[in-house]
Amino acid sequence: AINNNHKISPSNMTASEIGKVVFAVAATQLIADLLANRLIFKSEAYSRLLSSFEKAKSRREKTAAALAAKQVLQKAQEGNQQRTKLGKKQTQPVYSQKSAEKDAKKLQRETEEMSELAAEVARKHTVAGFYTSLAFFILYKILAAEYAGRV
Repeated sequence: AINNNHKISPSNMTASEIGKVVFAVAATQLIADLLANRLIFKSEAYSRLLSSFEKAKSRREKTAAALAAKQVLQKAQEGNQQRTKLGKKQTQPVYSQKSAEKDAKKLQRETEEMSELAAEVARKHTVAGFYTSLAFFILYKILAAEYAGRV
């Protein structure tokens, strides 16, 4: 009960018309990219935002590395304390629990700051993408009206 009455016909568009559509799409993409680059990505505000993000990322990475190194030191120190014999003088831990909590809070703050800045950078990219999508939607409507029934 399959209906085989549908005949696939070749496109009624000429090579010239297809070339016009391709040119319109390419021109729209080029204009959208140039406008986004000039108005958003080369602006002073975007450059400052990107610089702030890179600095926050670097600070967070340094803090995470320092925290990891301190934790390794603490584990080594705990292992040494367990091996000491009774009666020998015990040394105070170099890395206390309070210090660990303080470093963990610092890492959390820096992670949050970096996440906020990353969201702002992403928002700038989203705005550019939105307007590009809008331009292509308008182009689609124009081309659909112009070439209706030919495709």
